[in-house]
Amino acid sequence: MFRIKHDYVESKFIACILETYSLSQEHVQLSDSGIGNPVLVKFIEGCYRQFLQSDQDYNFWFDRQIIECSYSPGTNRSKVPDDKIESQPLFLAKRTFKRKQKSEVQYFYPISGSHMYSIKPISIELDPFFEFLKIDIPSDLSTENCPSSINLYKYSNGSIINDHTCPGISDSAIADIAYENDKYYWVLGQVKKIFKCTKFPGQCAMTFLKKLNRDRHESTCRIHTKVTSKMVN
Repeated sequence: MFRIKHDYVESKFIACILETYSLSQEHVQLSDSGIGNPVLVKFIEGCYRQFLQSDQDYNFWFDRQIIECSYSPGTNRSKVPDDKIESQPLFLAKRTFKRKQKSEVQYFYPISGSHMYSIKPISIELDPFFEFLKIDIPSDLSTENCPSSINLYKYSNGSIINDHTCPGISDSAIADIAYENDKYYWVLGQVKKIFKCTKFPGQCAMTFLKKLNRDRHESTCRIHTKVTSKMVN
């Protein structure tokens, strides 16, 4: 995560430009004085002038839903707000620095999924969210029609559940999504998931907070009669 300075262009605008055009730190040629790539500086300044003259907000100008996430230096991750994702999102980490005069200055950085977390499932519209993930949009996301790049869960009574009715869980999936009727949710890190035994549906009611522990249980599960549900870490 690097600080991008400019005499008058807002840090938030620069971060949106970098993400929109997939520009890396190498393209920026960052130096102590700011952006070192003169061609990029001229391009950003021209875009910023057009943006100010347009009287449009960030979402309209970039045709994205700009989502500001609170950056935590201790974890190097950013908390995503609970707002529903209704159009293709562009995530920015927001970090505040204190100057010597005790005034504060904010910097924004484009961020990806591995640097984001949420403590609650985030409501999403499927089409723009799949566009953000850059994967094909199925005509109907269901347990029978789920891309391998998605881990699908049930959302029931506030819990994220994986049981015998859900597809298998893949470590290579790029997103976890939960569904409840016709509503869908993005499940990020720190959202508690429940893994139910799938070996004897309706008979073994053991539940686990980790998929690995469920897999170990299922390798030896021999229960053929219904038991009282028990949560195991």
